[in-house]
Amino acid sequence: MTIFYYSIVFAYGLLIGSFLNVCICRIPLEESVVKPPSHCPNCGTRLTAVDLVPVFSYLFLRGKCRHCKAKISLKYPMLELLTALIYLPLFYKYGQNGHYIEFFAAAYLMSILIVVFFIDLKHQIIPDGLVILGLAGGIALTVYNLFRPVAIFHDRAWWNPIVGMLAGSGFLFLVAIIGLLIYKEEAMGFGDVKLLAAIGGYLGWKMTLTALLTSIILSALVSVILMALKIRDRKDHIPLGPFIVTGTYITLLFGWDILKILYPSFV
Repeated sequence: MTIFYYSIVFAYGLLIGSFLNVCICRIPLEESVVKPPSHCPNCGTRLTAVDLVPVFSYLFLRGKCRHCKAKISLKYPMLELLTALIYLPLFYKYGQNGHYIEFFAAAYLMSILIVVFFIDLKHQIIPDGLVILGLAGGIALTVYNLFRPVAIFHDRAWWNPIVGMLAGSGFLFLVAIIGLLIYKEEAMGFGDVKLLAAIGGYLGWKMTLTALLTSIILSALVSVILMALKIRDRKDHIPLGPFIVTGTYITLLFGWDILKILYPSFV
């Protein structure tokens, strides 16, 4: 693949990242992501194309609104860059081998998960609308797998993504139920259960379990570090959603390599 294709993917990621900024801000407030059009949160002036070019508008305007000169948060261009940088390894993994459907499927999933990451991190909720969008994409990929093998699945078994939807989410569902029965409180958010069901449609059952294991390990490591630094204690709730997102991304890139090391007979 030439630098031209990677440039296109990078620009595509910047554009999608700009839209994800809108989703992260508006979805927790139950506002439309389409109306009203983008506007300055300080003066309310509708933004034009000059104000909305990802990253470059921020640099050109020196991080200030063109109309009222209020500061623009650095988080907006950073998320645009983050989205583009997340897309590039996915394109390297799948696009260079001609698996363009897999690339767009993975990019679509990660776009949803980026929104989930930041909403769950701040508000500790995983909106059902995002889960539904993820499930819809997973179903579409499942149907596609009936006609052409999906590289992520490694086989054409029609039941693979369906079992993937049930495997990881079923495990988290049991943990959640046990927490309610024994401790009379949620040990696991049901939003996480639904999220992993959506992810299973993209990964198949083996990669879904790999993503879940990776998520749990990451969650445990970060929790231990935060407690060691006395930033959090045992009673503080740390949302699992961001770790599921991170674990899924790692699995999309290195899942089969991880599985070869841990359970070579499964590959």
